[in-house]
Amino acid sequence: MSAGIKQQKLLDNIMTSLPDKIGKYQICSILGQGGMGIVYKAIDPDISQEVALKVIRPELLKNDTDGTFLKRFRNEVLACRRLKHPNIVATYDYHEEGFNCFIVMEYVDGQPLSDFLDTKQVFDFSHIYKIIKQLLSVLSYAHGQGVIHRDIKPDNILVKDDGFIHVMDFGIARMDTSTLTVAGTVMGSPGYMSPEQCMGKQVDQRSDIFSAGVVLYQLITNEKPFTGDNPMATMQKILNVEPVKVSLLNNNIPSSFDLVINKALAKTPKSRYQSAEEFLEDIEDFYEHYLKPHEISTKNKSVILIAGLLLIGAAAGGAYFFKDNLGLDGPVSAEENEQAKIVEKTDKIKVTEQVAELPVEPNTEDSRLAVIESLNKAFKNFECNTLRVEKDPVQNLSITGSVLSSDFNKFNDKIDGILSNVQYSSVVEKIDKPFCDILLMLDQAVELNQANNAELSVLPYSHSKTYFEGELIKFEVITPSDQVYVYVDYFTSDGNVVHIYPSSEKENKLVKGPTNFILGDKEVKWEVAGPFGKDLIIISSYPKPIFKPVRNNFESSQEYIRVFKNKIASLDQNLFKANYFFLTTQAKN
Repeated sequence: MSAGIKQQKLLDNIMTSLPDKIGKYQICSILGQGGMGIVYKAIDPDISQEVALKVIRPELLKNDTDGTFLKRFRNEVLACRRLKHPNIVATYDYHEEGFNCFIVMEYVDGQPLSDFLDTKQVFDFSHIYKIIKQLLSVLSYAHGQGVIHRDIKPDNILVKDDGFIHVMDFGIARMDTSTLTVAGTVMGSPGYMSPEQCMGKQVDQRSDIFSAGVVLYQLITNEKPFTGDNPMATMQKILNVEPVKVSLLNNNIPSSFDLVINKALAKTPKSRYQSAEEFLEDIEDFYEHYLKPHEISTKNKSVILIAGLLLIGAAAGGAYFFKDNLGLDGPVSAEENEQAKIVEKTDKIKVTEQVAELPVEPNTEDSRLAVIESLNKAFKNFECNTLRVEKDPVQNLSITGSVLSSDFNKFNDKIDGILSNVQYSSVVEKIDKPFCDILLMLDQAVELNQANNAELSVLPYSHSKTYFEGELIKFEVITPSDQVYVYVDYFTSDGNVVHIYPSSEKENKLVKGPTNFILGDKEVKWEVAGPFGKDLIIISSYPKPIFKPVRNNFESSQEYIRVFKNKIASLDQNLFKANYFFLTTQAKN
């Protein structure tokens, strides 16, 4: 009954005007609208940071009288918070607050790729290559984490002024496209759906590859490969009709590239590229061996790439810019030769500066390994850290872990020096001395959990990571697919630890996963009180009880770490997993 009442309140909240605030967030403007809801630009007043809020449309909850949709939706969003990639719009939090159900996301100052396509803007292949390489990098990383997007389309790809892209709506897309009809309206994006999506079948990473192939087709031809008078007609074409070859729609693309597009858009998953890396490899081979030599050839008018445009010369009226001038050989006039010389003399420095502003990647396997080795050596200079660097199959570097607050600026300076010309992401937590020992002790278990797609996690339940005095804290625990005993510990900044689960009043309990449950919503509740500051919440799991009997609810962290360390030494390190997050507590104003 309570869920039904809550849903009715959500339904009554018709979003017809710009609100001043949603929750604590100050609303600035509307960024866009889609099948799932309205996206607002907002300010997080606690940290004066711009964010994006996606407020779920009330009509999606119309038949959700038992709260199943909201529960599934929340789980999808929380599960995708683990995705950390420079080309993915980060998901910060999920809230059900007042009359609103919304997601808090990273704000990216960019335009949807669809805006460029809608105006029939023509892209040269160098620009297309840059976009699709970043997109397939995202998919490679996400698929490696066990996450399928399910709604890759130009609307979900933001393009910044420097050509850098961000992919949106991971975790949200699954809910969008798995619910095909709401009040008789087709949801999702039929023109970009894979055949298996159209038939309502189970999908895997190859469905995203099909959708990425549709985006690539559209970038090259300025046409969608599958169109119809209505969504059902479009889906019938996806299932039964082969698209027009790209080489027939863009005469700058040779017929050999049709094979790449045909494989990406194959009707059956087994006939398609099996991974994003495989797809990208064929695109790179085509670009490097066919198109790139023509773009830099003096025979081809000495074109020079600047931020996705082709600069061909300078004259009294300024510089000329050409697009779609790919792979065209022919005689070059004396006047054009002179213009080429002018470009070389007057614009070479300018071109170098502009290209240097774009993200640059190491260009050989040896150089990437050398960068990683340099980083690992640098990490050893920091007294207390859990830093690690990884690379995905398409060569982006990612730095994660933690470092002492006192070393944080030094750490940033060090990696900036090593990675001055390398595209990378860094998600590193500042920690204080009291938490150093426990994090170092659990580092191997945390790494094992991350290798298993971070299946074990604990997060604030429907709340940000900042709590104020007097607030009640709730945690959501997500457990892996195996059967394990779970322990949740709350380390305070003043050197104590509270054993949240299991409490001393309860015995060890075997948790049969995969599952999730809430702590703090029933008989045991935790209220925020001083001392205030940054606290650490640890979750650990093992197939057998770690502590028998369970520990008392409250003890010094120093004593607990001593005992815990001895216990860990006796465990099978291939089965012991851990995860953690930090939250901040503050006094009332």
